[in-house]
Amino acid sequence: MEIQRIIIAPSYKKENGLWVLHIDTSLLPSEFNLVEQSLVSIPPQEVGGNHKHPRQEAFIATNKDLVLYWLDKKGKHEETMLISDNLTIFIMPPYLPHAVFNKSTISNALLYEFADDKQHNVETIKII
Repeated sequence: MEIQRIIIAPSYKKENGLWVLHIDTSLLPSEFNLVEQSLVSIPPQEVGGNHKHPRQEAFIATNKDLVLYWLDKKGKHEETMLISDNLTIFIMPPYLPHAVFNKSTISNALLYEFADDKQHNVETIKII
């Protein structure tokens, strides 16, 4: 159960740092069957997830404060979700325990989430 990472380029970017990403299914691998899309707001110092479930998910972080955690046979892992302003899609396999932490102390962080099924059979797992 490996996490897949796909670096994506913004649809366009200006010299002042502004960027735009058109969100559509072409960002996802062709075998990803999109059923739901959500925009998740995670408050400062809070966690989203801390669970596992049968659906596959894909995440795009919008700032450098979001950290992805997951558990596999090798143990606990963590990875900053936006490195050097490279937008990355993190594809989480089914049943892989995961959580996303907002390490900011002052602002909410937005996470764009794709899923291949409705949320169901969620098992809480304390990761962080």
